[in-house]
Amino acid sequence: SPASRRPCASAPQRVRNKFPDKHIEELYEDRTMFEREIHDHQTKVFSMTADDRAGAWVHRIPMDESRLAAAKTALESVDVLGCQERFDDFLARLRDERGWTVATLGSTNVGEPHRASASFRRRIAEDNRLDMELYEHARSLIG
Repeated sequence: SPASRRPCASAPQRVRNKFPDKHIEELYEDRTMFEREIHDHQTKVFSMTADDRAGAWVHRIPMDESRLAAAKTALESVDVLGCQERFDDFLARLRDERGWTVATLGSTNVGEPHRASASFRRRIAEDNRLDMELYEHARSLIG
């Protein structure tokens, strides 16, 4: 799983800009931040439907197996799919399969890595079980 393979963790740049003096563990403990931006967030985003009100990604939406199934179905409809840890392969596929030219960009939205403890990484994986399953599904689709 990504949480167990990645020894460093940092919050997204937009979050670091808003809370520059907080470590990811502190942000994780903030219940509002947890519900809006962390807890099974990708499953929430990919499972949203027209019945969810606009901007619902910032509100609490209970996640369950039906939401995971909807997220997997939505993910299967994505034309071009890649994973961050294989970003160079993803860019090569865009070039080779789609004929896209992708400009080489420097690193953006990169903060200082923070050494996350094994117990914190386990907690992230447990708290985001549906996202972990969605991630593995994405990896299986990529091949």
